[in-house]
Amino acid sequence: SPLFAVIERVFKPDKTEKEPVFDPSKEKKLLVYYEVSPSIRSIVRRGETQISSTSSHLVAIPGKLYDCPGGVLVCSCGTAQYFPKQGKSSLIPLPMRSGQDLSIILTSATFATQGTWFAFLQNQYGDILVATSNEDEQTQIENPILIKYLDTVPLAKSMVILRQGVLAVFGENCENRFYFITSYEGSDDLEFAPKLNAEDEH
Repeated sequence: SPLFAVIERVFKPDKTEKEPVFDPSKEKKLLVYYEVSPSIRSIVRRGETQISSTSSHLVAIPGKLYDCPGGVLVCSCGTAQYFPKQGKSSLIPLPMRSGQDLSIILTSATFATQGTWFAFLQNQYGDILVATSNEDEQTQIENPILIKYLDTVPLAKSMVILRQGVLAVFGENCENRFYFITSYEGSDDLEFAPKLNAEDEH
């Protein structure tokens, strides 16, 4: 049955207070799994796990349909945590601009074909980070996913990767742009200087 994940915030008000106040710094966030059950035509809660209080964006990692690991990537301030369908989670640092704030992922796009996948993650500055599989049968891997800096484009409300190898970036005020993806091999540096074209500066 189809399984999906959401970020939920737990709020348990103090019954002794006349007007309970929600405090985001004190209330924990959860990654909650739900399963769609066609037989009973309902959604069933299947599990939960506590995540960082700064978590704000989820990325679905393709699964067995594409011969890929399958799971969910939880993007937080400066880090991403990968939760596979089976096994332990792993924490991955997000590359950031030199001298700037930690990366916060605002939007993403995923592409998968048989046996391979990659995802583009855009932070608050427009920088595109690329997440790929870090599989190596010869060694034991601490992080099964690599995240590297790739390029910088204008900030998007949403992005889509087309099968023709084109990244469609849908921006504010109908400022839509299309980019040919010539490579998704990113930089290994955790801190980077952005690649800015004059027409893309924002």
